[in-house]
Amino acid sequence: MPTRRNVLLGVTGIVGMTGCMQIGGEPGPAESGGTSPDYRTVSINNERDQSVEIEITVNVTSETKTVHSEIYDLDPGEEKLVYNTSSDDFGARSLEVTAKTDSGNITRGNHGCDGHTPVIIEPDGSLSAYNAVC
Repeated sequence: MPTRRNVLLGVTGIVGMTGCMQIGGEPGPAESGGTSPDYRTVSINNERDQSVEIEITVNVTSETKTVHSEIYDLDPGEEKLVYNTSSDDFGARSLEVTAKTDSGNITRGNHGCDGHTPVIIEPDGSLSAYNAVC
């Protein structure tokens, strides 16, 4: 279990490196790759010691338009990039990511920011995610 100081330093490092802030759950490791000022990405990371089925839906909030919706089966420890806006022209419009498992659901947005929005399945089965911070 990380100490409060390590958690604070970890969150500070994640915000500084990715421009993202985790909401819910404990901070996870900084994501490698996947961040770019030119586009927005969504990934999922299974930190459980068992396989998990998760449904990911990505919407453009200003248009209430679904641009991605798929169910994924993730092995223990698997991380997967599931959506990349590099081929879509969304400008500064906001994206909203919804993740659903048997254990619960979570919705987070990027508030029009570029960058990476990871969804994490915690070891206890709960979900956490990062919100992009502009």
